[in-house]
Amino acid sequence: MKHNRRQQEIQTLRTEINDVTKQYRRANEEEKEGLNELRSILRERRNNLQRAERIRKARRERGKKRGMFVANSYKFTKATLDGTKAGSVKSTKE
Repeated sequence: MKHNRRQQEIQTLRTEINDVTKQYRRANEEEKEGLNELRSILRERRNNLQRAERIRKARRERGKKRGMFVANSYKFTKATLDGTKAGSVKSTKE
C-alpha cells in the first residue's frame, strides 16, 4: 500500500521517538532533561499528524457515504437502517 506524505512522516517520527527513548535510558541526569523535552515535542508533532490523518479519513468516508446517498437514497437508507437492531420488543396482551 502506498503511504502519503503525512503517514510517512508519522512513521519516521515513531522511529525518532523510539531512538530518543533509548538514548534517554542511557543518558545521565543532565541529558535526560533535554531528551525528555525533545521526546515531548516529537510526541506532540506525531499526535497532531495522527489527528489530521484521522480527520482526513473521516472526511473521505463521509464523502463516500454522501455519494452513495445521492446515487440511490432509498437503497442507502435501507442499508443504513436495516442493520442489527439493539434490544427486543416485548409486549403482553391485556
